[in-house]
Amino acid sequence: MNSEISREYAEALFALAKEENDTSGVLKSLDLVADVFNKNPEYLTFLNSLSIPANERTDAIKEALSGKISDCVLNFLCLICERNRANIFFECVEYYKDLYRFDKNITVVSVKSSVELSPQQKSKLKSKLEKMLGGSAEITYTVDKSLIGGMVIETNGKIIDGSLKTKLHGIKEVISR
Repeated sequence: MNSEISREYAEALFALAKEENDTSGVLKSLDLVADVFNKNPEYLTFLNSLSIPANERTDAIKEALSGKISDCVLNFLCLICERNRANIFFECVEYYKDLYRFDKNITVVSVKSSVELSPQQKSKLKSKLEKMLGGSAEITYTVDKSLIGGMVIETNGKIIDGSLKTKLHGIKEVISR
């Protein structure tokens, strides 16, 4: 149930941001608020507290964030607070990001490598991936020493496994037949 509600709120927020030609600004504001909530979970607890009148919670939001985030996000926060739905904030942010990425033709890519990639390697890999994908790539890099060597790239449910671990496993399978 919350997922559907979160999606609806995110779609409405995205439509408004698009109308105001500020999808990037709204995304930055959402990230800023998410960072504040992650570092101070008691803020979200406060916004979810039904024992505090909604107008006091929305006044606190306005006092703390007015002028620091986009008006669109400020109004969104007040709305979910008034409707006692502050608990879906993070889910709404994720849906908003999905809509933003789709709109901007940005593909999410996960890269696991056996060692930390240098900035030059990351830049070269990003260029190749963007060329292959036909758009921008938002890449998350992680190190997985169990790969032994090489890397595993995952995007859109597809996996490109160029790890030494997988190659060795394949050789082992051939030998054991």
